[in-house]
Amino acid sequence: MKKGLTPIGKVLVVLIIGIALFCGYWFFLKNGILAPKVSVSKTTTKIDLPSAPKNAESTVGPLVLPSDEKANLSGKVWTMWEMEWNSQMGLNLANGGPQTTKGSLMEKHSLNLNIERQDDYGPMANSLLDFATSYRDNPEGEWKGIQFCNIMGDGAPQFLFSLNKNLEKLGKEYRAEIIFTCGRSFGEDKLMGTPAMKEDPQKLRGSVIAGVVRDGDWNIAVQYASANNIPVNPDPTTYDADAMNFQSVGTYLDAANNYINDVKETRKIVKSGKLTGKTIEVVANGIVTWTPGDVNAVEQKGGLVTLASTKDYPSQMPNTIISIHKFNEDHAAQIEELILAVTEGGDFVKSYSEALAKAGEISSLIYNDHKEAHGAYWKRYYNGAPAIDGQTGEQIFCGGSMVHNLADNFAYFGLNGGTNIYKVIYNTFGSIDTFYYKDLMPTYPDYSQVVNLRFLRDLQDKTNGTEITAPSETNYNSSTKVEKVSSRSWSINFETGSSQFLPDAIAQLNDLYAQCINGMSLYLTIEGHTDATGVQSANDLLAQQRAEAVKNWLQKKDQASFPEKRFIKVQGFADRSTRRVDITMSRPSGN
Repeated sequence: MKKGLTPIGKVLVVLIIGIALFCGYWFFLKNGILAPKVSVSKTTTKIDLPSAPKNAESTVGPLVLPSDEKANLSGKVWTMWEMEWNSQMGLNLANGGPQTTKGSLMEKHSLNLNIERQDDYGPMANSLLDFATSYRDNPEGEWKGIQFCNIMGDGAPQFLFSLNKNLEKLGKEYRAEIIFTCGRSFGEDKLMGTPAMKEDPQKLRGSVIAGVVRDGDWNIAVQYASANNIPVNPDPTTYDADAMNFQSVGTYLDAANNYINDVKETRKIVKSGKLTGKTIEVVANGIVTWTPGDVNAVEQKGGLVTLASTKDYPSQMPNTIISIHKFNEDHAAQIEELILAVTEGGDFVKSYSEALAKAGEISSLIYNDHKEAHGAYWKRYYNGAPAIDGQTGEQIFCGGSMVHNLADNFAYFGLNGGTNIYKVIYNTFGSIDTFYYKDLMPTYPDYSQVVNLRFLRDLQDKTNGTEITAPSETNYNSSTKVEKVSSRSWSINFETGSSQFLPDAIAQLNDLYAQCINGMSLYLTIEGHTDATGVQSANDLLAQQRAEAVKNWLQKKDQASFPEKRFIKVQGFADRSTRRVDITMSRPSGN
């Protein structure tokens, strides 16, 4: 009679099986055979943005500068938190100092404003929530938190998504909303990388870019990657050698500091969306930042150049003012006075160098940064200026922003009957956030719920609008030396053996047109490709004709935007197994 296993034997068998299963699982996991779910690096669709309106010319009167003496105003003090950013020079001038001063535009409009620096979106959102809660509970009593903050408009979808999820518990009328813009970045915000990356954007594959993920500067990097067919790894804890990777930081200055100090991170290596079981130590070899982050990185370490900036994408990044809907509606008349004060400040900065110098002084006090220069630092980098590379001694252009007046607001939000540029920006980058971070941000707030233009419309009615000077034409020079910004292939279909477009080519051509219009300062190179079968000379001629057909289509659609001098080269090549058209966009060297 056979005996079964003893109790101890059974325990040993179970233990052995358990150990075997654990070891097998560990082996498969380590070698990526049984990998947990990780983010997949991917390339977003083309990012086509509208052209920004020209920075409207000033209609301001004689120069009147504020004093340094605090104003004596009755009523509650409103508080605004702003990032260290030159696009709000008009706002800072309007206030006269960190607190409203005598002779300032805020005093003229009977507003008492306290402005403080805050570079981190997290505390901004928490403070707006504190204010909304205290305002709901006791609108006439003491308020907690801040009434206003300034953020990058292209980063607003993710900011408002998180904030309004918490605010909606107070009621829909307590949602956060954008009410106007006080300026925009024009070169200051940028993606910086090595000279090799500038020479060949494909060298951004495997790069590690330090920056605030899902923020406005991150958007520049994603847009540049899209234009060059480079995948983006959305997970800042892993490393993909075939994608642009990010080192996640809290603020734009942290991005520069990580690069300067060679901050190291150990990352799990992924390939095709799966863990490989290997790790790698990485440091940032690029950054997304703005002034003084760009200046710090250039001067304190060096080795970086600008790959793309808001000078290339001038419509992208307005400085948007955010507040609470219920508060805005309860104080509509005062909100309009605030807009007038800030946009009149923008008018003065546009018109008088003395006003810009004073705004620089005030900025240094609010930011508590570069105070020893008495505003000269901020004035210098408002216009944009070279900084000296700490490694090579070369000049690297940094800074560059614009202030907005009332006319700029009317144009940017489409209140003059033109395109609502900001609506396109908001929806474009909201879609990018959900594309890369579906789990964190499955959707974003509808534009109509978070942008309140009623105050601008009221001011437009009261002022009968403001005349905006037509944009000046871009002067292309065929002898200009250029440097490549991006290169992308387009699947534009032609009839067999012909340069006639097939019907489905029109959608691609319209997308191409929109991207070229967004980069109006950029020169174009068009290369047509056909396969290499058959007679070489006939294929070369056909490829050339197809490249010319694309150029002719653009010129027929908009001759003013596509003069002959804008095209560096239009050329055909019978060297591919697939048909395509390559478009290279280039900026004048040194810009």
